[in-house]
Amino acid sequence: MIRNVHPGHFEEKLLDWTSPTASLEAVIRELDKRALIDPARVGIAGFSHGEEIAGYAITHTDLFQAAVGAAMYETYFYFMGGTEWWDLFNI
Repeated sequence: MIRNVHPGHFEEKLLDWTSPTASLEAVIRELDKRALIDPARVGIAGFSHGEEIAGYAITHTDLFQAAVGAAMYETYFYFMGGTEWWDLFNI
């Protein structure tokens, strides 16, 4: 399930991922240009909405060599969410 996507509005939701990814790309390229980072050792981490962004960023750029919480599923939130959250997963 992708949060906050209404039928017919996927292009609008896509901006939630493409805009931050473009910003990350610009920052990484600028830091590399200034020789402040090693571009072969860049990682990303994200949880909650940041997890969505990280997942999008690692699948749509070649900037990251390591990622944490970017699989669009984080069990930590499942266990902290309580019964209301758990009910979403009942079949």
